[in-house]
Amino acid sequence: MFPDPLCVRRVFWVFAFLAVFASCAVAQTVSYPLAIDDASIENAYVLHAKDWPSKFGLPNPVIIRSNAGERWYQIETSRGKFSPTFGNLFTPETGWVPIAEKNHTQLIYTFNTVPAWAAGEQGPGPARRAPLDIDEKNESCQTPLEGVTSPDGNCIWKEWVTALMQKNCGVSQQPPGPLTGRCHIHYFEAWNEFNAPVFWDDSLTHLAKMANDMAVIVRAYCGDCKVIGGSTSAGGVGRQGDGPSGSGEFDRALGEFLDAWHRIPNASLPDIVSFHAYPSRTNVFPVPMPETNVSLGDPKCAQFSVPNVSCQYAIVNQPGQVRAVLAKRRFMPATTPVWDTESGWYGNKNLFHGVDANGYADAITGMMRQAFLARETILLANLGVGVNLWYEADHQCNGTLIGFGYPQSSPEMRQCPDDPVIPPGLTPAGKALVIVHGWLHGGTFDGPCKASGSVWSCPLAQNGQHELLAWTTKNSGTETVSQGLGPFSYAHTLDGKSERLTPGQGVTLEMRPVLLNNTP
Repeated sequence: MFPDPLCVRRVFWVFAFLAVFASCAVAQTVSYPLAIDDASIENAYVLHAKDWPSKFGLPNPVIIRSNAGERWYQIETSRGKFSPTFGNLFTPETGWVPIAEKNHTQLIYTFNTVPAWAAGEQGPGPARRAPLDIDEKNESCQTPLEGVTSPDGNCIWKEWVTALMQKNCGVSQQPPGPLTGRCHIHYFEAWNEFNAPVFWDDSLTHLAKMANDMAVIVRAYCGDCKVIGGSTSAGGVGRQGDGPSGSGEFDRALGEFLDAWHRIPNASLPDIVSFHAYPSRTNVFPVPMPETNVSLGDPKCAQFSVPNVSCQYAIVNQPGQVRAVLAKRRFMPATTPVWDTESGWYGNKNLFHGVDANGYADAITGMMRQAFLARETILLANLGVGVNLWYEADHQCNGTLIGFGYPQSSPEMRQCPDDPVIPPGLTPAGKALVIVHGWLHGGTFDGPCKASGSVWSCPLAQNGQHELLAWTTKNSGTETVSQGLGPFSYAHTLDGKSERLTPGQGVTLEMRPVLLNNTP
């Protein structure tokens, strides 16, 4: 079986930092030196992927989140009737599990939907509430739990999770003890963005009961599996009514969820907590860059907007908010890993400048997106976030890293028919991911990222050599820094170029990070 990222510390894209902006700075628990392999840096993560990312030149993922064609309502179409391949999870050769195993990649399975039939609703699609038997007493369960009486009900959900784990571990009944080295999927995330009504519109008490029952079943079958408590979205629409004026703070929702989970007698609490690092809750043009919650053009996220509901927390502050939630709850260990299972600028139009003569997104758009991806990647890694999964590599409307040249009339562009066509191959942001991966992989952070005015810098060590990642938060032009960045001989750019530095003339920075070192 594949290495466990929590044990070998080789997941993808994780980072740590100290928040300097005024919005919600929180003391960090990250210690240095922090090995880059403690983070999910290598990961070219894909959601709703049609093609494996390494096919297009992105780094092969160490861990990836399945999130298409494998949801409960697609697998159990009526009670006890399960798809033989469990949707596209176990389809031979083309399913999530066989492709991930072929590429030595771990899978995160995120519970996401309830079938309409299970919630007592009409229609073939999903529901946003708990199954209708969630609060029954002394309920008689059905396939695959025939003969089992559940004192606290919730049989419909327990049957589904049990069937999934039996398929996952290749058994027809619960083993005498948890299996190790036997099951295919090792990471199970409680729910997708439960603070957003579009994904969950029921009580957190009900969701916590489902999460706890899931954790008990997963751990009964699998001794080397991990349960992820999350995810809440720091962007998106937020959960109505959970915060002041309905702002729906993601950290408050996470805390309330963990509290409800802990109140369950003998609770089987999560090993990991997760969130989604987005810059805004609603459509904001342009979205704030990772170091700030202020948009440079949208009044919904203006500098003096109080409260800044649409852009509540800068991405750089979000891991600290999660750790503050954990710190207030002694039932969660202080060492609980924090994972980011979705991130990005989301819609491509959220970070857009204009088009060039060919009708493609122009060079400035490409630079803005490179800057966002690289800065977010570096900052979250420096902050000790255990996994950072981009949303999403091959989607043609959202956070695109791989283009296919589809025309605007194509089904792939139906979410964004007015967006510019994306040429085939890696986008500028996709190329930046490859470069940043090369910069960070195998390195060590010597300390936190820091801001001095508009200049950010992050100390790095590679092969015994001191290096520095640096950029300016100015959105246009360059900034020359003559002191404070150290005596380095070379500057390496996201364009894949290297420049020899002249002693005494300083370093010219732009919004895209550069790597400073003494290696040609």
